[in-house]
Amino acid sequence: MATNSEKINCVKCVKPAEFMCSTCEENFCEKCQKQHLKSKSTKNHQLYPLSATKEEEECIHHPTHKYDMCCKDCEEPVCIKCVTEKHVGHIFVDKEPLFQQKRDAVLSDITTLRTKLIPKCTDTHNKVLENITQCKQVMAHIRSNIEEKAREIKEIVDAVLEKNLEMLERTEVSLLQKLLLEERMISEQLISMTEMLEELEYKYENCSPTQLLMTTKVKVTMREENIPYPKKITLPEYHTKSVSRERISRLFGEIIDSPDATEVPITPVLELENLYNNMTFPVQKVIGFTPSGIQFGRHISCMRNSCAWVSDRMCNMVLVDIQGKILDTLTLKSKGDGFHCATKNNNLLYIDKAMKRVNRLLPREKKVESLFSTIKNWAAISIYSSWITEDILIGMHNKQEAKIVRFSSTGQELDTIQRSSKNGDDLYCYPHYITEGPFGDVCASDFEKFSVIAVKRNGEHKFTYKGPKKSQFFPHGICTDKMGNILVCDNQCKYRIHMLNPDGVFLRYLLSKEDGILEPLGLCLDDCNNLWLGQRGKESVTVFKFNHQENENLYM
Repeated sequence: MATNSEKINCVKCVKPAEFMCSTCEENFCEKCQKQHLKSKSTKNHQLYPLSATKEEEECIHHPTHKYDMCCKDCEEPVCIKCVTEKHVGHIFVDKEPLFQQKRDAVLSDITTLRTKLIPKCTDTHNKVLENITQCKQVMAHIRSNIEEKAREIKEIVDAVLEKNLEMLERTEVSLLQKLLLEERMISEQLISMTEMLEELEYKYENCSPTQLLMTTKVKVTMREENIPYPKKITLPEYHTKSVSRERISRLFGEIIDSPDATEVPITPVLELENLYNNMTFPVQKVIGFTPSGIQFGRHISCMRNSCAWVSDRMCNMVLVDIQGKILDTLTLKSKGDGFHCATKNNNLLYIDKAMKRVNRLLPREKKVESLFSTIKNWAAISIYSSWITEDILIGMHNKQEAKIVRFSSTGQELDTIQRSSKNGDDLYCYPHYITEGPFGDVCASDFEKFSVIAVKRNGEHKFTYKGPKKSQFFPHGICTDKMGNILVCDNQCKYRIHMLNPDGVFLRYLLSKEDGILEPLGLCLDDCNNLWLGQRGKESVTVFKFNHQENENLYM
């Protein structure tokens, strides 16, 4: 280490040195140190001004004194006053060699961490992430195969059932036709004999002997043995074999368990959602603010250039940038939850509930134009503009039922999503927030059903997510990321953001009450991977950096 009296020259030229490299322990002038940092082989070296090393430090115990030497016994710098107090009888040495020794040890640790430990740990971490991705892909594939096999078996069962019932019906009709014909013939004979009996009884009781003699002789020609016996018929029988769980399981195939899965004991507490909770998924808070003019962030529609329209439950809307600066305001006659959305062309669509129309706000022209009327006798409650097809999805309800209607960008009604194609059950009760995944799936947050309902692009029901077991689920704002994962606000007492994969499988809680969120309501992801969260509390709008691209392979 140089002292103040020593002159140090640059290792590259004759100019006085101003910087020292702690990595290679060479001295450089200002010009050469810049070149040193530009070189590919030395760009990660650490340089610091020599002036910082030449300053004599004040003793922390005696500020009026400077460190003069080091105590070899205590391995710490001391001043002249320290020597006479706590270090009596100790051995003292020059501080520079000891400082250099410590610096060399630290430099050795830095080199070990930078060149060996961190690269190896990073490589191991990447391999673990690859294993997680592979595990999820294999599990999803097996799960899909099991479900497909179940559908196949169900289709076979339904086909066999239909075939047997048809066969039974044909047999029943054939037998009944024969029996009814036989019954009709016997009925006619019975009627004939009954009429003959009545005639004979009348003559027997009412005719005089002379009249009886003069009556045409009536003789019963049929004998008892001539009365036909019922024909013996052979009725069908139903023979069945016992059905056991084992026999059915064999139809599904067999899952060959992984030996690695038994290495960690699985307890009831260690559930799948807890495993995903422990997985790293960086969501970093950027800023939180409360725009003036709104009570809280009930619904958010992200525009381009990192700005968003935020509305409360009343009629107030503000356009804010990511710093919380108000760019525009809007007062509507509508109030509610998801009644506005951004379009692919960076316009704003909103539902005018009073006029029952869909309007479009053109920000550049600062003009509002009416697009089309909503369906009569139905209340429009939510809206979403597809960034794939530019279709407009509108959630509607009346007193009895609810539905989502797909319109073209010009207002032509294209399709209605209302009931399950599998069982005909109603899909929705109150779809107050709508979004669309990158694959065309329509996802709705239904508050009255306490569910997230997803349907495919063709309207086929895909899944219904009701939240974790033994826990209430009050879904509100909903959006999807570029991988198709679904993010939804859970506005119950724990205040959490649920993250689902595109098939509705719970992945993890992205944010929770512990992260400082309170009553999450609105949710939207902009084109810069900023996650906008509307809520009650001190910060009605909070923006997080959603770094899903670093971990997108985690949820494939």
